[in-house]
Amino acid sequence: MTQFRFVSFEQNLVTDELGPYRTFGIRALRSSRGGWVEAGSVSDVACGGDFVADLADCCTRLQLDACHLRDVVLDAIS
Repeated sequence: MTQFRFVSFEQNLVTDELGPYRTFGIRALRSSRGGWVEAGSVSDVACGGDFVADLADCCTRLQLDACHLRDVVLDAIS
């Protein structure tokens, strides 16, 4: 059975409207014989690091398949 781990990551982005800002994304990691490999990610999820870290922890605990990460993020921020 494939095992997944989800971690938050910090980004510093710039837009014309906002200028520079700090945001957080979620990276999906899949277990493999050589360790953990990236299985997908969603960037710029939210500016609140705690919210994104909690969502990543929930995805890990429930063993979300990485192919559903984008949908889960969209549901969580709606």
